[in-house]
Amino acid sequence: MGPVTEQLTRMGFLMCVDGVPAFHGNHKGAPSLGLAELINLSLGPHLLRYNPDHMLSWMIISDKIPADVQLQFFDYVIAKEMNDLDTTGVPGPDGPVSCRIFGAALDLKGNNNNNNSFP
Repeated sequence: MGPVTEQLTRMGFLMCVDGVPAFHGNHKGAPSLGLAELINLSLGPHLLRYNPDHMLSWMIISDKIPADVQLQFFDYVIAKEMNDLDTTGVPGPDGPVSCRIFGAALDLKGNNNNNNSFP
């Protein structure tokens, strides 16, 4: 994230999307949810960065939604929310803080059928 400074001007995040079983996941036909979370890469490794208390749940996508609609929803939210994090930033103690998203791991059904990439 660059050299350490006295002012907070930028933060880095890793976005991860992974499917998890919901509500009795061992039963046939149980729904699955795609949870999108942000891991704050500006925190120290492992003990802070990957502590669930410091991860941000950002969106939940149900597998009951058709695959093409899942992907449309995901692409829309990325374009409308993630781009603003980078260009506008968020309010911080020293002014706007630019938020960079460094990666994405996609586990959405619709992603198997086409080559959509992180915008």
